Amino acid sequence: MEAGGRSRQVDGSLVGLVSATLARIARRRVAVRAGLGRQASDLGAVRSAAVRCRVPWIDVIDETQADPKSRLGRLYRGCLDPEHGVVDNVLRIHSLRPDTLDGHLRLYRAAMFPAAAEGLSRREREVIAVAVSAYNECHY
Repeated sequence: MEAGGRSRQVDGSLVGLVSATLARIARRRVAVRAGLGRQASDLGAVRSAAVRCRVPWIDVIDETQADPKSRLGRLYRGCLDPEHGVVDNVLRIHSLRPDTLDGHLRLYRAAMFPAAAEGLSRREREVIAVAVSAYNECHY
């Protein structure tokens, strides 16, 4: 419910798009994992699989390699996935340029967690983000 007692409804076609997108993402992940086979723990095999799948490879500094006292280490601590204890790849790609990671985090937080509780709800923002990602064929 919004202020004034109004409730919002999410467009059914948007919900359908999100559902179809999630199913397509799941199928792609299975296909990519099948392409990696049992060699996924070998970095060379992962890079080879990325080339076969035409996925760009970006060198990153892993969260375990980042100096905890460095700017990157401090930024990483602020964006660890609480469920898995790792930094998501979409954030790790900024590791060679901590300024861009900081900018990415600030933009994301401003868009998803605005200071004023006006406009769209967090849930509605997430639905829109998924729909835009689906349109752009991006699983993030």
